[in-house]
Amino acid sequence: MNRLFRSSTTSMVSLIVGIFVSIIATIPILWAQDGYTPVVMWGSEGEGDGQFSGLNDVISTGQYAYVPDYENHRVQMFAANGEFIKTWGSSGEAQGQLNKPHSMTYDSHGNVYVTDMNNHRIQKFDSQGNFISMWGSEGEGDGQFLHPHGIGIDSKDNLYVTDAELLNVQKFDSNGNFITKWGSEGEADGQFAWLESVDTDSRDNVYVVDMDNERVQKFTSDGQFISKWGTGGEANGQFRKPAGIAIDASDNVYITDQNNGRVQMFTSDGQFIAAWGTTGDGRDQFSQPEGIDVDDSGQIYVADTGNNRVKVFAAAAVPTNTTSALTIAATDT
Repeated sequence: MNRLFRSSTTSMVSLIVGIFVSIIATIPILWAQDGYTPVVMWGSEGEGDGQFSGLNDVISTGQYAYVPDYENHRVQMFAANGEFIKTWGSSGEAQGQLNKPHSMTYDSHGNVYVTDMNNHRIQKFDSQGNFISMWGSEGEGDGQFLHPHGIGIDSKDNLYVTDAELLNVQKFDSNGNFITKWGSEGEADGQFAWLESVDTDSRDNVYVVDMDNERVQKFTSDGQFISKWGTGGEANGQFRKPAGIAIDASDNVYITDQNNGRVQMFTSDGQFIAAWGTTGDGRDQFSQPEGIDVDDSGQIYVADTGNNRVKVFAAAAVPTNTTSALTIAATDT
């Protein structure tokens, strides 16, 4: 081989490798399903499409996944497999603008709701991000917020919003009309110390993550206390800063155990079932995981907040021919 041909070939290989690496960086990573191991993961720190700066939640409709991109003041929309679709929102106070969006949920019509934290309001959009309505203002009265944090929805499309500073849960209809509220500061039943996420089960019972009391509390839909579970610690059923909550079709409850770097699974009355994850940035690890959701197929979406990525888990081993992103990228190339 002559020197000119060798030089040209080397340059061509370098170019192909560069393109190959660029393609890999934009494709969600897929793994074979094996118990509570991730089947897909996407995201990195940044401002580009598919990048995040402080994602605190993720929700999945089955068809789409939505992520409130906290420091980038926007919502990102993905296919269920993590492929980027679109983004909406920008920093500001106008309709459709956001100031540190924290959490999301969706209703029976596919509309999505966002806790627009520093604007002290809730915004409602259709499934494609078109603005519909908003409600809320700064204050301590009914329908007002100081720190709107988590948001959940029941079978009648009533919404529940936790306020981390007012330490209460407010209930609204899907148009933002105030219905009721409950909660105050403290350690007793029905009291809270820094509120995080909220979700509902098939009977419209309401589960609230009471972060600084290291527990989960369960209520009726009108705020009557039912039960609680959790204490501070590292053992099964204990928490170190519980954050996110999701409830599946069988009313199993999933909690992101933030400072223990794991997810824990319980029955609806708080009996421990399983746990997975450790602290770190590896394939099976988390860094300060916060938001969590379960789609209709049972796949579990986790906002791996400290690692600025979303991980999706399957609940059981299923034979698959899915391979790594390297194979996908090589095939596409």
